[in-house]
Amino acid sequence: MPKNSDSSAPLELRDVSFAYENSGGAVARYLFNGLNFAVPAGTSLAIVGPSGSGKSTLLMLCMGLLTATSGEVVVDGVDLAQLSERQRTKLRRQQIGMVFQDGELLPELSPLENVAVPLMLAGEKSSASLAASARALDLVGISSRLHAADTITLSGGERQRVAVARAIVQQPKLLLADEPTGALDGSTRDKVADELFSIPGKTGAALLVVTHDPAIASRATNVLDVGAFIHV
Repeated sequence: MPKNSDSSAPLELRDVSFAYENSGGAVARYLFNGLNFAVPAGTSLAIVGPSGSGKSTLLMLCMGLLTATSGEVVVDGVDLAQLSERQRTKLRRQQIGMVFQDGELLPELSPLENVAVPLMLAGEKSSASLAASARALDLVGISSRLHAADTITLSGGERQRVAVARAIVQQPKLLLADEPTGALDGSTRDKVADELFSIPGKTGAALLVVTHDPAIASRATNVLDVGAFIHV
């Protein structure tokens, strides 16, 4: 694996551009151009912008699922473009946690089992995985439901907090969230947001949240409007 840079931030984008190409391989349109930001450990950044401005694409760049047209996407001190696909997959598993809008839980598994899945896939023993899962669930305030038979009976907010626990169970340095409260409303949304934005202070992770909700974005340490970087 390439040597780490001197960056101390778990996530840093350096003059990043992403463009669509035409059939001949030439740039047809930039989705965004000249993005520069860092998310230091223990802080959060909310990404906002109009539909089509590239918020979801930006998340995929940060995960190494897409490659920037130019510039550097640096995770844990390493430029993702320097890694092989196998190395990027390993880095995602070890250093990046992801929270999706709908949670993407396995409904037939208990909350405890859902959170343990990443650890078991990484080869951890069942007993150690379940113990770590219980600690992660306690961290997001849902320990009272960890022995539920499945996640079907949980409320939407409870399921989303289980999803947050699963994303942090491996203690990643970078936590990404894609509209994590988009399917929730009222006090449920606020409870999930409270738990999510408390994670950087509890674990030291850097949190990047994509949201269309100004009330959610206002909770972040910083806010970036990616629409300002649209380049036609």
